[in-house]
Amino acid sequence: ETLGGFFKSLLILAIAAWVLRSLIVAPFSIPSGSMLPTMRIGDYLFVSKWPYGYSSASFPFEFPPFNGRIFGSLPNRGDVVVFEGPLGQDVVKRVIGLPGDTIGVEGGQVILNGKPIPRERLDDFAMTVSPNSPCRVVPPAVPMTRAGDDGRPTCIYPMYRERLPNGASYAVLDQTDISFADNFGPVRVPEGHLFLMGDNRDDR
Repeated sequence: ETLGGFFKSLLILAIAAWVLRSLIVAPFSIPSGSMLPTMRIGDYLFVSKWPYGYSSASFPFEFPPFNGRIFGSLPNRGDVVVFEGPLGQDVVKRVIGLPGDTIGVEGGQVILNGKPIPRERLDDFAMTVSPNSPCRVVPPAVPMTRAGDDGRPTCIYPMYRERLPNGASYAVLDQTDISFADNFGPVRVPEGHLFLMGDNRDDR
């Protein structure tokens, strides 16, 4: 194989990798416990790139740069989305409110357009304690642990199931009803914006 053929092959591979990473799927690692119990710290997953269209943030190093979004579409309530945070970091949250919705929180209960989102108590969520997943709680909650089936300590969190008006349901953790995040709003979601929340409601 000639040197020119070698570089041609490298170029084709680089273009294919750019197309795959920019337009189809991208690898992502969960950076925090804000999406427990759905996603654990350090989980790896592939994120679909096309469902909501493309912006410059969709591409590696934000190249090519452009304003706005092409082929854009609105997420559904309950969708889990990855987006670029205010400091340029990747953030993963769940869509709760759409443009025009009114959102509030009262005693840990989410209020959507004036109606509480129904939630039911589930069995406690037990997470094996590790250096990657410490038993982190938000005051005034206190850590609760017990031995797992393998003898290793597990952290216990109260768990609930929420159900949105469109039928989407998912499990959430609510460590306490009197944390700083348990009373909020109500606020109206502006046009062109979404209201997002982590499934671990007291841990941002």
